[in-house]
Amino acid sequence: MKTLTIVLIVNHFVSDWILQPRQMAINKSKDFYWLLAHLGIISLSLFLALVFITPTPFSILGLIFVNTITHGLIDWNIWRIYARFRKGVTHDYWFYFTIAI
Repeated sequence: MKTLTIVLIVNHFVSDWILQPRQMAINKSKDFYWLLAHLGIISLSLFLALVFITPTPFSILGLIFVNTITHGLIDWNIWRIYARFRKGVTHDYWFYFTIAI
């Protein structure tokens, strides 16, 4: 279980920070094409990581499915949620928030 958690965290870092181009990071909440491309990268990198530590193919596919759906829902809605909270903000924190992605 500890190994799986480490693989998921490392995969998330690699997929969201190293393998994701800036244009994809900006557009994945606005354009479904970019979201699907991003989810493809996440799924493929997670598959390659899990092949070495998971004994059965069904557990690999199930974990990838749950991870991809969850990640997709979060990425598709994150900027919409941020925009709702931003309406009451007087100082522009947008610059600092985009540096983090």
